[in-house]
Amino acid sequence: MALYNLPYTKGESVKILLPLLGILAAVLILTVLKTAYSCGETTLKEAKREVERYRELAKEDPDRYMPKLAKALERLGRGYSDLGHYGEALKYTREAVEIYRELAKRGPNRHLSQLVKAALLEVYILINTKEVDNCGRAKELLAEVDSLLKPHYTYDPERWHEPMVSVVVVREMFPVLCPMGE
Repeated sequence: MALYNLPYTKGESVKILLPLLGILAAVLILTVLKTAYSCGETTLKEAKREVERYRELAKEDPDRYMPKLAKALERLGRGYSDLGHYGEALKYTREAVEIYRELAKRGPNRHLSQLVKAALLEVYILINTKEVDNCGRAKELLAEVDSLLKPHYTYDPERWHEPMVSVVVVREMFPVLCPMGE
């Protein structure tokens, strides 16, 4: 690890261990991501019932219930993630991302932000599995979401600022968050 000298206000130098700061920033980002997507009061049992209910309703009226099914799947994935069951979490979160991906194609103004949120949750889960293949998948997913967001951000930066910042921060910190994916 290289030490860098940075000028201090009185001409002195302060040695800062930049890689350590990167690791601390990564821990902070993961904590923020996990907190932002915490399951809250919804228990796994309730989330499973909700998923099954919306699966049935979506068969009858997909336009109305697919967004609700995606949200329920995301919530269930988040619940499993909170418990450290990343395999189960990944299964449900991936399904939510797939549904949001299709919904965003048809109505990006309504569903793109939900796709970004679910995709970032999937990235968080992929990173936490600590598997090389999953780090690669997380990087691909970030690139996909980034490319989906850019045109919307260019057109309306105020509306898409927060999701874009989330993606950029995770992307820039990726080498620290998932070093085996580089």
